[in-house]
Amino acid sequence: MASVEFEAFMQQIEQAQQELKQARTELDKLHADNQPRLAEHHEEVVKARRAGQMGKAWQTLQSRIDLGKTCEMDIFNGIDKSPEAREVRADLIKNMTKIRDEIDAMDPEEETKQHYRQAMESMAKLQAMEAGMRKDV
Repeated sequence: MASVEFEAFMQQIEQAQQELKQARTELDKLHADNQPRLAEHHEEVVKARRAGQMGKAWQTLQSRIDLGKTCEMDIFNGIDKSPEAREVRADLIKNMTKIRDEIDAMDPEEETKQHYRQAMESMAKLQAMEAGMRKDV
C-alpha cells in the first residue's frame, strides 16, 4: 500500500517538474524572442538618463553606472543607499502603486487587466512550484 502512495507521489513530482520545465522553456523563448527589442529599449533609456531626460537623480546614477560604481540592480534592490537611488526607488514605488491602482480600477473584462491577472497567476504558480521542488529535495 505504501508503495502505491509513494508511486503516486513520485508521479506528482515528475508532473510538477515537467510543468516547471515547460514553463521555463516558454519563458526562455519569450525572453530570447524579445531580447533585441529589450536591448534597444534599454539603450534608449540609458541615453535618456545621460541626457537628463529622466531627471537629475537618474542622470547622476547613470554616470555612476557608467563608471562601474553602481548598477541598476543595486539601485532597485536598495543596496545603493545614495540619495539619488532613494529618490529613484521612491518614484518607482509611487509609479508602480499608481499602475496597480489603475489596473485594479479597470473593468474585469478589459484585456489589459486579464493579461495582468494571467501574468500574476503564472508567476505565483511558478513560485509555488519552485518552492515545492526545493522543499521536496
